[in-house]
Amino acid sequence: MGIHVSRPHLVLFLMAISLLGAGCAATVEAAPLAFRGAVSVSDADLRATVPLEGQWQFVWGKLVSPDELDALPASALSSMQVPAFWTNKDHGYPAAGCATYRLIVNLPQGAAEPLGLYFTQVSTAYRLFGNGVLLAENGTVSADAASTRGAIAPRTVFISAKGSLSIVLQVSNSEDVTAGVNAAPIIGYQSAIAPRQGTATLIEALIYAAILIMGLYHILLAILQPSERASMFFGFLSIDLALRGLLTGSRIIHQYFGGIGFHVLIGVEFATVYVAALLVYLYFYYLFPDERPKFARIPLMVVTAVFSVFALAAPISLISPVHFYYEFLLLALGVLIIVWLVRAIVKHRDGSTLMLIGFLVMLGGAAYDIAQSMLQTGRQFVSSYAMLVFVFLQAVLIARRYAGAFRSIESHSQLTEALATSYGRFVPREFLSLLGKDSIVNVELGDQIEMEMTVLFSDIRSFTTLSENMGPRENFNFLNSYLKRISPVIRSNRGFIDKYLGDGIMALFPRTPADALRASVEMMSTMREYNGHRAKSGYRPISIGIGINTGRLMLGTVGEASRMEGTVISDVVNLASRLEGLTRPFNVAAIMSGEVVASCPDSAGLPVRYLGRARVKGKTKAVALHEVIDPAAPSKIGTRIIFERAVRHFEAHRYPEALADFNTVLSEDPSDGAARYYLSKLAER
Repeated sequence: MGIHVSRPHLVLFLMAISLLGAGCAATVEAAPLAFRGAVSVSDADLRATVPLEGQWQFVWGKLVSPDELDALPASALSSMQVPAFWTNKDHGYPAAGCATYRLIVNLPQGAAEPLGLYFTQVSTAYRLFGNGVLLAENGTVSADAASTRGAIAPRTVFISAKGSLSIVLQVSNSEDVTAGVNAAPIIGYQSAIAPRQGTATLIEALIYAAILIMGLYHILLAILQPSERASMFFGFLSIDLALRGLLTGSRIIHQYFGGIGFHVLIGVEFATVYVAALLVYLYFYYLFPDERPKFARIPLMVVTAVFSVFALAAPISLISPVHFYYEFLLLALGVLIIVWLVRAIVKHRDGSTLMLIGFLVMLGGAAYDIAQSMLQTGRQFVSSYAMLVFVFLQAVLIARRYAGAFRSIESHSQLTEALATSYGRFVPREFLSLLGKDSIVNVELGDQIEMEMTVLFSDIRSFTTLSENMGPRENFNFLNSYLKRISPVIRSNRGFIDKYLGDGIMALFPRTPADALRASVEMMSTMREYNGHRAKSGYRPISIGIGINTGRLMLGTVGEASRMEGTVISDVVNLASRLEGLTRPFNVAAIMSGEVVASCPDSAGLPVRYLGRARVKGKTKAVALHEVIDPAAPSKIGTRIIFERAVRHFEAHRYPEALADFNTVLSEDPSDGAARYYLSKLAER
């Protein structure tokens, strides 16, 4: 049906757009024109198709049967241009009424196959006869306006004819403001006509189904991301335009759902125009909020509601005249949105230029159709195609916006990952994992867990003396050089560093004490390599002390709301620190507690020896000490039995026996610092 108005206003304003649209029509081979109700297609190629344009015989106010037409005198027949409305200014007949058309078509001799006729738009109800045979009926045709029931849907019919074909068309209208044959019927062989309606319907169905899916997709995006209000209204706009497209063009809904009622379908068709205008406004309203005119939203919503209800409830004969006034609002709204988009372009809003192009295309298509409706030319309306261009451009823009959003999300994700990696340098991932947290963001003050764990303390001996001979930068370089060698050893043995304590390390081993024992031996090996490197550079060698203890401890967060840190709290931790301190007087590299030996009877397959018992701060009873022997020191392994016997003599106060055994150990291994420690103790007695 298109958009119809009955008054020739705004013609000069729209003529330029009308001529532009006409200039875009495809150039085709000139078709034969009917003259005084007859046309010859005998020289035409009916394997293609031929439009039946020109002068048809016409009888106003009567539904004349084919037999009665033959009996009428020539004076009773007038001419009517097809395609054209009988309501246009050249004819001036009222819209409500009935008429009969006839066209005699001279056919090629020896037609190869049956003929096909394709009728697209006849307003509004009609019967079609071919050589006196009723071929089709669309709606309810009646000379009585009250009995006429309109229907608009393309129809294809087939007929066998030889020599000539008499086409009689009875048309009646009681509701629409325009009436007549406003699209030329097409004739051709059956093979040429048969696929035409199906192809056109299929193409339009696919196009509008794609627009519908696009609309649903953007609504889903808006549901998933409620802040994207523009996407939601674009989705609703796409659905509205898809519905309008299915109601116009090939009128797919009329073809398959005509039972809904002609009045309802036409009312919905007009309502889609009103709703589309509001949705376009709301789309831009949320797309470019800084430039939007805030005064127009509520009035436009009220006007849309009023016109939509009117279109659904009022007689069709009133809808089109009233719609004329809405067109002024459309033009005003169009100008408003153009100014709106130009302001967005001036402010360099992303996509504003593309938006303006799409809107101008849609506005130009609507203006062209209004001009054709005013002039009642019967030409094809183009607003549906212009809307397709608009929807496509908007989809491109929204796709760009979402692509930008996804890029931003990806950038934020990379930043988040980088931050997580950076936080992992300060708060070990293993610490978070033990607390059952997947991100430092989820850590709260007071989070804690109690578990069995092994604690390893390590410290550089005589670091104060070393640092006194170095400047601040040299101190930092030295510590980082040392720690970058030791820290990977902890991680490779399934532990993690809980704290760096200046030149010291506090490491935790959640699995088993054997991991800590293996780490201590590997740390000794690493120190030998590091000292070799220092010797080549002219630096003094360094030594470390290692203390290892195991037991139940509390791991969690301490501090206050604005500043907190992860830590472990237990006597197990304190004892591990004390054991590391005892490595200095005993002159050994690593000491572990009796709890470690009890938890790991085979000592991870490493050589160990009993160092004796010692009182440490915070303990009322003496603590059993065991040295983790560096496998690279075979002399200690060879004297282990004598050494442990000497220690037991010492503990039993058998000092002469202890003295003899410690001297034996030193004679075999003069570097044994623990034996020297005990000899110094014996000398004090």
